Amino acid sequence: MNYEPYLAEYNMLRQDIQQRISFRFRLFSLLLVSLAALLPLGIEQVNSNILFAYPILSLFLILSWMHQSTIMIKIARYLRDELEPKVDGLNWEAFILRDSKRLSSFSLFGFFATAGFVLFSQGLMLTLGFLIQDESTDGAWNIVMQVVSIAASALTFLFLIVYRQMKR
Repeated sequence: MNYEPYLAEYNMLRQDIQQRISFRFRLFSLLLVSLAALLPLGIEQVNSNILFAYPILSLFLILSWMHQSTIMIKIARYLRDELEPKVDGLNWEAFILRDSKRLSSFSLFGFFATAGFVLFSQGLMLTLGFLIQDESTDGAWNIVMQVVSIAASALTFLFLIVYRQMKR
């Protein structure tokens, strides 16, 4: 049997997964950079709206991070269930699935590291935003930023719960 078409597709999809992993790292780096930029700027300018912007930005970055993960899961499932059974010797995704069940509590560390950082940094920015407010930050725009920022943090929490329950 000619395995070349299967191997070509397998290699292409594995490469796609690797690119998505790299993109996820860049998204997380952007999250760190935005925190490092907005935190001192908001405190130095005594502007709570700058601090309230971070949870909104981080929601969209973490949604993109989760989307990349979802696509990677779909590709891995396709590789495991469709391609690997057709080619003798291909069993990486099947191995990963078996091994992740054996080390399921260990795999939680990566999720909690990301989720914990995002939720903690959102909570930090919200708290500091409320603490540095003064009369000059009162107004409709500030109230809108507060509400949207709190909603973004709540949505982040909910999306992370849903994401964690996804099956590989």
